[in-house]
Amino acid sequence: MRAVIFATGDQAVESDRPIADQLTAAMMPVVDRPMIQHVVEYLTRRGVRRIDIVLCHLAHEIESTLGDGSRWGIEIRHHLVRDPLYPYSILNLLRTSSTDREILIGHADTLPRLPLDPESNSAPMLLAAVEHGSEPEWTGWAWIESRPPIVTGDAIDRIAFERMIAARPGVQRRIVDLLLDVRSHDRLLRSNLAAMSRDDLGLMIAAPEVEPGIRIERNVSLHPTARVHSPIFVGEDSRIGEGVVLGPGTIIGSGCIVDKMSTLDHTLLFPRSYVGQGIELSHAIVVRRCLIDLRNGTEILLEDDLLLSNVETTAISTLARSLLSRACACGLLMVGLPFLVAAIVSRRLRGGASILESTEVVRLPSSDDPGRRRSFRLWRLTPSGSSGMRADFVERLLPGLVNVIRGRIRLVGVRPRNTNEIDRLPADWRRIYLASRAGLINEDPRAPQGEGSAEDRLISETYWAVSGDLRHDLVLVLHYFIAVLKNEEIVPRDGLFTEEGPTAARVSEAQPPQVDEDESESSSHPIVKPEDAHEVHRDRRSRLHRVGGRAAVYRGDDA
Repeated sequence: MRAVIFATGDQAVESDRPIADQLTAAMMPVVDRPMIQHVVEYLTRRGVRRIDIVLCHLAHEIESTLGDGSRWGIEIRHHLVRDPLYPYSILNLLRTSSTDREILIGHADTLPRLPLDPESNSAPMLLAAVEHGSEPEWTGWAWIESRPPIVTGDAIDRIAFERMIAARPGVQRRIVDLLLDVRSHDRLLRSNLAAMSRDDLGLMIAAPEVEPGIRIERNVSLHPTARVHSPIFVGEDSRIGEGVVLGPGTIIGSGCIVDKMSTLDHTLLFPRSYVGQGIELSHAIVVRRCLIDLRNGTEILLEDDLLLSNVETTAISTLARSLLSRACACGLLMVGLPFLVAAIVSRRLRGGASILESTEVVRLPSSDDPGRRRSFRLWRLTPSGSSGMRADFVERLLPGLVNVIRGRIRLVGVRPRNTNEIDRLPADWRRIYLASRAGLINEDPRAPQGEGSAEDRLISETYWAVSGDLRHDLVLVLHYFIAVLKNEEIVPRDGLFTEEGPTAARVSEAQPPQVDEDESESSSHPIVKPEDAHEVHRDRRSRLHRVGGRAAVYRGDDA
């Protein structure tokens, strides 16, 4: 028995930010595992032995979660499509490789209670539907014949696909129970509550019940004064503080912290979310810094870490990177101070009009709202005309270390940009950029003879933002100083403090870098998605090179 599951990221919840920025509907948490895993396990227990997963948005995360299916004793194959809104033409290719007379088609944003035994179907094709108000609503699941061709035409979206199936001869519409549905925030919370409290759904929940309706995973710290009311679920590695009241109907994801005297009922906390002291939440979803009020239908993005935040921002490793960055900056400034003084004296003796120049850049992480962004002045020496890395070290890096010591910028990070440059970034890249940290040493690929494109730079910055760690930072610093010792030439580039002269920032502001229309914010067909940066970055390691102060590491996956 074979099934084809569409997990391309076109579901309705994808349009609701900020969840869509971090997860596709297939990866929405439903108690202790992502939605797509519930779908696979449900189908496996009902005899499906091969599942084809059609992917687009966050494809690498879904593929790494499911693997090849061997742990369930089935075969899983992953298929990548370019457009998440029109993925159905791939069915014509998949059917030719199947010997099954019928194929089960589904979408990863819903899971209905389907009669998966073909003998129980009174027709060769079944369109599953549920009651929603006065009219049935398609669940996204159907039994269809593998022949003749399933889809005619290329521009077939989900609505057109439903009509195409319903128009075929012999189709019967059967009303079924909908077990899980994550197509909206309300449905996501209801599905979590149902999966946690109803045993008749046939879902796998690994967390043991310490008491009826109370599921707590391993390595959970629960303060003795905390009170819980079933049903609740607390994920692994979470900490519940003094006087906290949980439940009823509360789901705490893995790695969360609920600080003392807080109260949560009918609330879903995404993994690694922090809830501050004395916070009262009811009928809400917390996605780290974002609060989604289901009663009022509002979303609030909070920047106060004392209310809501990401647990990772307060992790020891993050603090260690910040302290190490400042310590290294102090050491480098002490070592390079004689060179800096000599460069200043040399410029003074030559009688230059100015010795220092600066530009205003945005302090990261920052809000997507330009009116709420904080900025600071980033200083450098006026360029001497040299294009070598030693000049870059003296003129740009040494003056910038003062900002590192003051905590306004990191030694390693994404390239500093002003507000105008940030606003010109495509929307997907801009959200990732604003959530990362700026640094003086960047991972920015430069091909020989200046062939590195703006897309290459964005991909490399995104790769660092989503996967960079302390080891990666140290490698980038090492490569930068090797280039300084060799005095490598710098390939001209666009952006702040370029090698084009002291007016580079003004030129960049007046003549923004060209962005292809299909890469712009309004495009629905970006050339490369930020979530695919790992794959694209890996494919380009063989042709992109490190040059000068924008060091890049392309030696292997562990870089």
